[in-house]
Amino acid sequence: MIRPLHLLFLFVAVAIIDSLGNNTLPLIDRDEPRFAEASREMRQSGDFVIPRVNGEYRFDKPPLIYWCQVGSTQLFGESDFSVRFPSVLFAAATAVLTAIWGARLYGEKIGLWSGIIFGTCLQLFIHGRAAVADMPMIFFFLSATWIAWERIAKP
Repeated sequence: MIRPLHLLFLFVAVAIIDSLGNNTLPLIDRDEPRFAEASREMRQSGDFVIPRVNGEYRFDKPPLIYWCQVGSTQLFGESDFSVRFPSVLFAAATAVLTAIWGARLYGEKIGLWSGIIFGTCLQLFIHGRAAVADMPMIFFFLSATWIAWERIAKP
């Protein structure tokens, strides 16, 4: 098992790497502003069940990311950083989960390296700092895959 201090260091390192510049970079692409607006409208209306953008329903994505963004903006205030922060946390948690599962499969050293390598991938850097639903989806997909693997390995 990987030492908890190493996992904490991995989590913090990935979170810092993915957070750098998030307060200076404006929301880009067409998706980030839509997610941010849906979260803002959810927070203002108090309706945490149905996300809306400009008053119209937005059923494109599950509401978890909106809830996380609402919580983050409650904590940090309304900013580009606050709507991106949940993705940063999910990216860091996914790197830690990768390390733990890798350690379970192949040993502590390989597991830790797998988490480090995953945590420094360019694609993780891109999606880990975007205010979209990709990182929560990847985190829960990896969790479900690990659970399924455990179930098959030990029926």
